[in-house]
Amino acid sequence: MRSRQSRLIVGPAGIGKTRVLKECLATSGQPFVCITKPAVLHDLLVRIAERLHCRSGRFADLRHATTVHLKPLVLNTLRATPHCVIVEDVERVEPRMYRFLQELYYVPNACLVATTRSRNRMGHLRKLLWDPREEVALKPLTNQESLRLFEEACRVFRLDLFDLDDFRQKVIHAARGNPGRFLACAVSPVNLNTGTDATSNSLRAMSDTMTMRVAPEAVRNALQIVAQICQSHQITALDDFIESCRMFAHEEILNVAILGRFKAGKSSFLNHLLGRQLLPAGAIPVTAVVTEIEYGPHDRAEVVFKDGNTEQISPERISDFISETENPANFKQVLRVRLEMRSMAPCRGIRFRRYAGTGERPGTQYRGFARLVAQCGLGAGRCGRRPAAFPT
Repeated sequence: MRSRQSRLIVGPAGIGKTRVLKECLATSGQPFVCITKPAVLHDLLVRIAERLHCRSGRFADLRHATTVHLKPLVLNTLRATPHCVIVEDVERVEPRMYRFLQELYYVPNACLVATTRSRNRMGHLRKLLWDPREEVALKPLTNQESLRLFEEACRVFRLDLFDLDDFRQKVIHAARGNPGRFLACAVSPVNLNTGTDATSNSLRAMSDTMTMRVAPEAVRNALQIVAQICQSHQITALDDFIESCRMFAHEEILNVAILGRFKAGKSSFLNHLLGRQLLPAGAIPVTAVVTEIEYGPHDRAEVVFKDGNTEQISPERISDFISETENPANFKQVLRVRLEMRSMAPCRGIRFRRYAGTGERPGTQYRGFARLVAQCGLGAGRCGRRPAAFPT
């Protein structure tokens, strides 16, 4: 930068091209203009002119100026006050942009720095930055450097509390010495793909997918940031989902929604898990009351009414509150029925929520499904032929 020599920096995405530029600019103290991925020549000229604070007597807004007007304005400004012009992520430069960059290349005391993933992606700019002495090729990290970066990433992202032996080898193999991939894998360590060079594709399914538990405080902090963004932009559609995510972050029980059409086998499925015929099954329709089933040290049932009152009942009596025969149109104003059974020990940590099937309660089969999904972390259902009234 101090020598004002033009440079071409080549390396794959995530290798550190932008980082190298920032370090060089911080130490050189030279004035610079940085443009990322200019689409066409006019876009490049407008962005350079705005950063150089160019003034035009004909156009108050430089975006309305023509390319013929902007080109000499930018070049004359660079001749008067030389800057280092940085063009990042150069791809398929067309002839007009190439001719402008060629003129900029030969402006005294100014320099051109371009970054690209490979020479083959540069288009016509390859004819200008062809000298190998002007090229800086960033190479992948060595194994020792990769290990040091991995350990530092684990420390920053607080992953050092886990057993990382297998994870370490997967990350190093997937990143292939690319610093950007190391960080991507450390932030999202769920899936690691070792078969592609693209950073965006480095997180895909593997045959031996590895999952790691995220720290609860990290989840709460992320939700807080999302909530602040939604509040600042008045995005209210995500309120229910953010609230449900907060609930998941504090609870250790996974809510599983049991959904399906009338007589699809929802109650029979749950009765099989319970080991007893407690839920009304067969041709007996149920009300819109939600039935929650989970493990408990003692067999018990609790009815929660819409007015907030509760009633403890025996598990054998739950059909009195959820069956359409015993509680027509939810005459008893029941909100939900909770059932805790010792027989659900194999499903410890899971709460099943049984909802009325489509067709059991006419007019209510589709209402509120989005809200129900927001309250559950997983859904299980059986799909049959789509009814004619199904909304599309």
